[in-house]
Amino acid sequence: VREVREETGVTGVIRAALPSIQYTFVERGLRRIRKHVDYYLLDYVDGHEADFDRKEVDGAAWFPWAEGVAKLSHANERRVAQRAWDLMRAGRDPVIAGGEETP
Repeated sequence: VREVREETGVTGVIRAALPSIQYTFVERGLRRIRKHVDYYLLDYVDGHEADFDRKEVDGAAWFPWAEGVAKLSHANERRVAQRAWDLMRAGRDPVIAGGEETP
């Protein structure tokens, strides 16, 4: 939650853990880096995406659900997003970026 606030300018509380992903990439052609990423579904508390950390991320913005998922580059990220959607639908109707939308 701290990292979300620092990097996006938004504070949230954890609703549920989501699947983790692992991947490997080559850093500037020199060495392989292995990453493990833990995801969580958060409920928005406060903050504004304009307050994101420009040293850590290129940008932060709210999107309608379908548009946000379409921006995800990798299938494993889309699966995590689908799990988040399923959990939101099971708990209560989500209102995301100005309105309810289906994935």
